[in-house]
Amino acid sequence: MQSIEIAPDARKEAVRIGRSKHDADRVLQCVREIAESAAFRNSQRSGQFLIYIVEQAIAGNFDALKERLIGIELFGRSATYDTGEDAIVRVTASDVRKRLLQYYGQFGEAMEWRVTLPRGCYIPELIHSPQHDKPDTGGTFASTAIEEVPAVAETPQATTAALSHVEALTGRSPLKQGTLTLAIAVTCFASALLTFSGCWFWLGHTTSGSQAPPVWAGLLDPHQPLRIITSDPNIAEIQGLTGQRITVSDYANHRYIPDPSKVSPVSLVFANNILRGDKVAAVDASIVADVAATAQRYDTDVLVRTARAIQLSDLATDGNYVVIGSPLTNPWSSLYLANADFRFAREPSGREYIEDIKPETGEKPQYTPSALGFATGQSLAIVAYLRNPDHRGHVLVLAGLNGEGTEAAGQFAVDAHRMEEALRGCGYTSGREVGNVEILLQLNMMAGLPSHVVMLSCHQLQY
Repeated sequence: MQSIEIAPDARKEAVRIGRSKHDADRVLQCVREIAESAAFRNSQRSGQFLIYIVEQAIAGNFDALKERLIGIELFGRSATYDTGEDAIVRVTASDVRKRLLQYYGQFGEAMEWRVTLPRGCYIPELIHSPQHDKPDTGGTFASTAIEEVPAVAETPQATTAALSHVEALTGRSPLKQGTLTLAIAVTCFASALLTFSGCWFWLGHTTSGSQAPPVWAGLLDPHQPLRIITSDPNIAEIQGLTGQRITVSDYANHRYIPDPSKVSPVSLVFANNILRGDKVAAVDASIVADVAATAQRYDTDVLVRTARAIQLSDLATDGNYVVIGSPLTNPWSSLYLANADFRFAREPSGREYIEDIKPETGEKPQYTPSALGFATGQSLAIVAYLRNPDHRGHVLVLAGLNGEGTEAAGQFAVDAHRMEEALRGCGYTSGREVGNVEILLQLNMMAGLPSHVVMLSCHQLQY
């Protein structure tokens, strides 16, 4: 799994807390309350993990907060165990993040101390909320928030969900105070899935006024919002259930079952039940959080809409967009990938793969995943940065063959260092404006988590 560097201030804060018996006791008390709450009730392992990493952090033992050492010290693995084969630490860390989302969605405003675990690392960030006794959502939470982002996993197994409409416009003033908490309320009603009821993101500093990295420089405009269009996870189920492909024209005209006469009455009723409500994939929530945090650094507002809430006229305008999901889960992405080199295609069985219509030396004409979502194997994803067709602005498409792939694409795109490396590999030099470009990614999957994400190819698109 890709690692990220924690801000030195986060380490300093943990050490400072450890030197104050009062603060250390209060933090540990808060953490134990979280570990004993309903959010962690069904996972003793996750609760122990949370307490362990916080104890080590405030003790200043940051070297102990590495995957192998945690596996050895907390989970009793041998000193030579293979972290590539045994993902217990990564899986538990992911579960802890999800349970923290649930907990803070219910009790976050009343907590004196908050704990967050950034993706790709095991060093917690400890944040003090001095107004905990007088909750004030305008002070503690930034105005960058999604009122209700109900989520279901981007997999065929997620059958029904009750979700509400998503639309939020972000504000910028909290960043000028020095920190940002991104609140995303997430609810998931599916028997095989965890329930999310809140999400928040913290930044240690703002970089307002500095030059945005390549790609983002073309997407972020302080004078207009960055529009994010989340996927429609159940639309893939409908296509699998009915055997009918939904084109972007069908989707735009709300023909989610193009030919009902060819669908059995039972399947038709089931399909209509699936289509109730407006839905967002669980992985989209984390992507929205990361993209919104990036946008906030450069004083750009964010507007989030679900795919099903979009009309074709909404896209026929100037502006910058982030479109999440492949054409199977977000038909709007096919509008922008129609002339791309890497495209999503389907086998007669319905299984998706990625075809390269202009393979360069050493490339294959098609790339097929070795496993479906929530399995162990390899998958693929696309990051495409394109000019907004016939309009001013740019579009960033983040799409995978499954939820893990889409999540990997999102993580890759917000990682400025990796994006710059990819662009150099595509022939772009520093300071040169980025044109239409498409990046093909390969990732490993284990227990629903993407890891070892590598760039297979990068094409400059000539159109």
